[in-house]
Amino acid sequence: MEIFGVAVTFFSIVLTLIAWQNGRWMKALLRQMHHRMEQNHRGVMQLLQRMDDRVERNHQDVVELLRRMDDRMEQNHRGVMQLLQRMDDRVERNHQDVMELLRRMDDRMEQSHRDVVQLLQRMDTRMEQNHRDVVMLLETMHENTQKTLSYIADLIVAEGERTRREIREGTSSA
Repeated sequence: MEIFGVAVTFFSIVLTLIAWQNGRWMKALLRQMHHRMEQNHRGVMQLLQRMDDRVERNHQDVVELLRRMDDRMEQNHRGVMQLLQRMDDRVERNHQDVMELLRRMDDRMEQSHRDVVQLLQRMDTRMEQNHRDVVMLLETMHENTQKTLSYIADLIVAEGERTRREIREGTSSA
C-alpha cells in the first residue's frame, strides 16, 4: 500500500507538473490570444479610423462638389437671367422700332392719301376745265360750222342765181 501511496503521490506530482505546465501553456496561449486580439483590435480601430477619415474626405469632397455645382447653377441662373433680360430688351426695342415704323408708314399713307386726293381734285378741276374748254370749242366749232355752212349755202345760192341768170341770159341771147 505504501507503494500504492508512493505511486499515487508520484502520479499526483506528475499530474501537478503536467497541470502546471498546461497552466503555463494556457497562460502563454491566453497572453498570445490577448496580444493578437489587441493587435486585431488596434488594426480594426486603425481601419475604422482610416475609413472614418475617407468618409470625412468623401463628405468634404461631396460638400465641395455640391457647393461648386450650386455656384455653377447660380452662375448659369445669372447667365440665363441676363440672356432673358437682353432678349426682353431686344424684344422691347424691336417692338418700339416696329411701332415707329408703323407710325411712319401710317404717316406716309396719310400723306399719300392727301396727295392722291389733291391730285384727284386737280385732275377733276382740269377735267372740268377741259370739259368747259371742249364744250366751248365744240360750240365755237358748231358756230363756225354753222357760219361755214351758211356761207357755203350763200355761195350755192349765189352760184345758183348766177347759173340761172346765165341760163336766162343764154336763153335770151340765143
